[in-house]
Amino acid sequence: MKKLVLLALVLGMAAVLHTGFAAKEEVKGTAICLTADYAAADDYEFCYLNFIGGDDEFTIPEKSFLEYDVFIPKTSAGFSGSIDMAGGSFGTLRDNGGEAGCKDQDGNSPHPAGNFQEAAKGTWWHRKIDLGPIANETFLYGIIAVDGQTHTDGVYKAYYKNIQITNGKGKVLVDLFTNKAKVPIDEVTEHAVKDMSDYGLTVVPLSAVK
Repeated sequence: MKKLVLLALVLGMAAVLHTGFAAKEEVKGTAICLTADYAAADDYEFCYLNFIGGDDEFTIPEKSFLEYDVFIPKTSAGFSGSIDMAGGSFGTLRDNGGEAGCKDQDGNSPHPAGNFQEAAKGTWWHRKIDLGPIANETFLYGIIAVDGQTHTDGVYKAYYKNIQITNGKGKVLVDLFTNKAKVPIDEVTEHAVKDMSDYGLTVVPLSAVK
């Protein structure tokens, strides 16, 4: 009996841990969609597009986190990708932030080439990246990116919503994108692109995400 009770407790805790980072379901609102075509299967390719910034630097507050929800359709040709930041005083979140110790709730690097986004395959998934190691650094751009060589040929697609820098306890410190009607930057520009084509960012209603 004790073994059964212990097993039930363990399974219950595991369920809480697993669902604790699933994004809450929302019916109304908008998301940013990144689409881009791969040139060939398993070829190293990437696409980084600026969705915010270029005019004023924004500062990373102390004890803050980058949080966002991501959904990658099961029909997507690849399942990597993430939010990146660049410019300003520090370089990039993907490289310099990763080297400084920025990690998400599962210990993953913030680099868009990671394949941890399998968790977002066909469902909304919440990421929470610790920005503490780069507090008080500044950035110019917020970037939506896909990177890596684990993919088929065809169209990559990913949706992002509630992109925010928070205090980790629900308070928004810097809102990068939450239910906006259009992409925040006046004109979507390339941060870096290799081999991918027909890429772009669009804002869509959450009802269109599938």
